[in-house]
Amino acid sequence: MALWHKVYEFIKPLREGCARNASFIWLVVAIIGFCTAPDLMGVTGFVRSAYLKETAYHGLLRLFNGKGIKLDVLTGIWFKIASARFQPVVIGSKYKLFVADGINVAKEGRKMPAVKSLHNASNNNSKPTYIMGHSFQSIGMVCDSGTGAIAVPLVSRISEGLTVSNRSQQTLLDKFVSLFNSVVAPAFEGPKLLVADAYYATGKVIKGLLQSGTQLITRVKSNCIAFAEPLRSGKPGRGRPAIYGAKVLLRTFFDDSRKFFELSSPVYGEENIVLRVYQKCLLWRPAGCLVKFVWVIHPSRGKIILMSTDINLLASDIIAAYGLRFKIEVTFKSAIHNIGVYCYRFWSKVMTPITRCSKGQYLHRATEEYRTAMFEKLNAYHVYVQVGCIAQGVLQYLCSQHGPEVWQSFRGYLRTMRRDLKPSERVAALALQGALPDLLAGRGQQSKLLEILVPKLDLARLPGLQSAA
Repeated sequence: MALWHKVYEFIKPLREGCARNASFIWLVVAIIGFCTAPDLMGVTGFVRSAYLKETAYHGLLRLFNGKGIKLDVLTGIWFKIASARFQPVVIGSKYKLFVADGINVAKEGRKMPAVKSLHNASNNNSKPTYIMGHSFQSIGMVCDSGTGAIAVPLVSRISEGLTVSNRSQQTLLDKFVSLFNSVVAPAFEGPKLLVADAYYATGKVIKGLLQSGTQLITRVKSNCIAFAEPLRSGKPGRGRPAIYGAKVLLRTFFDDSRKFFELSSPVYGEENIVLRVYQKCLLWRPAGCLVKFVWVIHPSRGKIILMSTDINLLASDIIAAYGLRFKIEVTFKSAIHNIGVYCYRFWSKVMTPITRCSKGQYLHRATEEYRTAMFEKLNAYHVYVQVGCIAQGVLQYLCSQHGPEVWQSFRGYLRTMRRDLKPSERVAALALQGALPDLLAGRGQQSKLLEILVPKLDLARLPGLQSAA
């Protein structure tokens, strides 16, 4: 029961992101549903897991589809909570570390705005090459959990699928840079370092991030070309001075092993592993400036070329930072399989049904009322996902800061259970499920959380709750 009091204290500042107190009450109920739902069936799962009345289903729908939650304000408050409750990982003694990646979420609804045909890039041959769904861009903050690093989800937004104007030239990368610079960067003080995969190694991303003072570390393809700095003679010649020097194919540096030096692997979880490393600053045309490249030869994982826009970072810091990029993949896995962050099922009655293999919806010829309806439904998806990110942050907070209490409340069995380690988010969710009946039955001290839940309970669904009425 003490766990639920910690949960309420964690989410209490979110009241400022709600237009009315009733909206905040439903927001608390939704977070409880995310943290305890045994199945991943969206809003109906919240009703089952929290023993709510049937009418609560419509109240939760109004929460996500209505105007009770101010999304931008709620997101900003979540950033403040994350900064205060978690300890960010620092790279190079000054940079707060952020990670970014995209995720495709399968959606078959023909009346769901922004659903389109997406290429499902995966090495798993059991997955189809193309799916219908929503394309999200997600950003997380890498934090220290006490025994390792975790990626706390900050924001996740649908980045394509709706086109307002057929003259718009804004690409997915442009929208990602706008999301980071306008939403994430202003909320966190100090120097920031973003780690992403090779998809984001483009001039648009680098130049856009540098405008907000954010540095980028990413992987580049082996067939990339860079340039040496031009040779400057004492006496200037005719014409414009050269901007780029000799052309260099990056992968050719792997041919001369004499240039490489040995470095103990700074990647998390690796011990007694020695890397072969070479670093060099070169001009890269997409960035339009001098960047640092790091060539890495791993004894078992092969070769990789990393790039950093901060040329003063050490090679060990660049390798360690890129090694933490995988933490956002772990966050995605938990969000999909344990919490159901992307399990919304909202659709629009007024929307024209889309066809299979649709490339997106074009709204430049639609009426103003139709556009408004589409963007309101898109906002409902974003509110649902943002609340899910907050609920996942709640579970991460309990695991990292209150591990012993989580294990004490855990009543299940795991074959690989080790109580001397930090619990996982799944264990924290099961612990909250086990403590929920005691909270609802009113055992122990009264709390504001209990006052919120009791009027919405279906007492007949759980014996012993009559005393809570």
